[in-house]
Amino acid sequence: MKILVTRPQLDASRLMQKLQVLGHEARAVPLLDIVANADAHIPAKTFAVCCLTSANGLTDSLDVTSILSTPIIAVGPQSARVAQARGFTRIYEADGDVAAVILTLKQHFAPASGPVLYLSGEIISSDLAGQLGAQGYDVTRLVTYAAQPLLPASLVEDVAWADWVMLYSPRSAKLWQSAIQALGARPDHLMHLCLSNNVAKALPVQWPQTIAAAPTEHAMLTALDRSGFPA
Repeated sequence: MKILVTRPQLDASRLMQKLQVLGHEARAVPLLDIVANADAHIPAKTFAVCCLTSANGLTDSLDVTSILSTPIIAVGPQSARVAQARGFTRIYEADGDVAAVILTLKQHFAPASGPVLYLSGEIISSDLAGQLGAQGYDVTRLVTYAAQPLLPASLVEDVAWADWVMLYSPRSAKLWQSAIQALGARPDHLMHLCLSNNVAKALPVQWPQTIAAAPTEHAMLTALDRSGFPA
């Protein structure tokens, strides 16, 4: 199948390699550009645990030396791999979304365990800090990057070429819709593979769509392999 990957360029390159191994053709149409926050610094504070809801939260410019011995809850396997590569050794891997990160934290750390450090982007789809704060946790949110919108120049041609498009967040789905409308592309033939129900809800209901069985990249790839659309 011919598949469009809408993730930021670095993530898209890794995913495209996996798709090619599975026998698919893939093109990157990044909708977001990840820009590190050069002013982000780990507070001089002892944290009981660190939460990571995106691999992008551990930017190359962020000095994490002071928290490498701190347990870290990674949203999924890619975030866990990045955390391991940066030197973290006590890594808990959640099940793919913010709700899973919160559940994993509650299973292993009580509010009395100590402060929580949340490494996040500037724009978030779920308020992890607010939800944990309401349950008695002391959360410090550190914005380590911004995800800035992009408008792929070749989008009209790419849409005409593709059979599927992979969408990983509600924001990406909204940006995808805006880009389609701005450039006058026609996605009626495309199957929109969504990471979750929330992603699907951000799309027009008339656009063909399917939702991964779980909010993980593995489930997304499994959905591609099991699908009969298109023939």
